[in-house]
Amino acid sequence: MSNPVGLTIRTAQMEVLAADLRQRFEDRLREDLVRYWPDACRELGDAGLRGRVREGVERAQAHGVSAQRDVLRFLNVVFALGPGFESDVRYPWAADILGAPGVPAAVRMDQLCAHVQQVLG
Repeated sequence: MSNPVGLTIRTAQMEVLAADLRQRFEDRLREDLVRYWPDACRELGDAGLRGRVREGVERAQAHGVSAQRDVLRFLNVVFALGPGFESDVRYPWAADILGAPGVPAAVRMDQLCAHVQQVLG
């Protein structure tokens, strides 16, 4: 099939676009986290916060969580319970919730956040 416009987007160009979108996504997440967790973010510093967000996004995606709202909620749980909360022996329910087969990511995040609120009450 011919390209009626005559434009071709090469793989390298798509990678640049994807990287730019991911950077903007992470920037918005950082802005939200600074608003909700100002003291923790200040303690981490800019480089630490960038690393925490990048790692959190990757871990969220590993659990099938990719919508911006749900990734932000995942990161809020990271700030509430600590990095690696989903494998922390103090929170065995977190892994159960995140790993629930057949349950949509948004529902799992609703359940996770509700459980965190009960625990931290």
